Amino acid sequence: MDAYVAALSKIDVSFDIARTFVEMQRMARENAYNGLLFDVVSLVRASKNEKKIGYDCINYFPSMRIMWDAKNTTIKTLLFEHANQAENGLGLQHFIEKNCRDSIARKLRSSPRKDVVRSILLSGESGFTDKITDKTFSLNISEGGAFVHTMREFGQGDTVWLRFVDFVDQTPIKATVCRQVPWGQKNMIPGVGLKFESLSETQANEIEQIVKP
Repeated sequence: MDAYVAALSKIDVSFDIARTFVEMQRMARENAYNGLLFDVVSLVRASKNEKKIGYDCINYFPSMRIMWDAKNTTIKTLLFEHANQAENGLGLQHFIEKNCRDSIARKLRSSPRKDVVRSILLSGESGFTDKITDKTFSLNISEGGAFVHTMREFGQGDTVWLRFVDFVDQTPIKATVCRQVPWGQKNMIPGVGLKFESLSETQANEIEQIVKP
């Protein structure tokens, strides 16, 4: 832990420390963050429930796995395309400068998200013209948003429109892109995390039925 703190202090970045995944979840719901760092050993040793919390956060925030190499007294960074950067602090700084500083700080969603597949039409405009409409599906849904598979590129803050094919109310749902997982990231399905901006009462009730235990 001391090595991580020392490396981050040299980069001049504000950070908080969570000693358990439950504590991390609570902190991320109460405070907005630009990114997360995970100790690899802690993630490997975590319980099934803690791992779920961890991977939910990894899929929501820019994230990097880090590991202290006592033999070589270095911090190894394990972030997909930067996996070979093992010099102490270098990988961390690259991650923070490239992935975090320009990212919008956000809180972890408070609504429980359920892994569920629903057929969806996703479009960049409310008219759903063929050229800019994807026939796709959700990977998970909450009362506040969803993660939807797409190969199209969107930016944080972009407005999109979606329809759940099996919903009674087919009114286009306005949503904001909170994050993008581009194609090619290891072990991650490409798509966009969306926040619902407009739901009719009928649509809200249908989503509630989907996500409730």
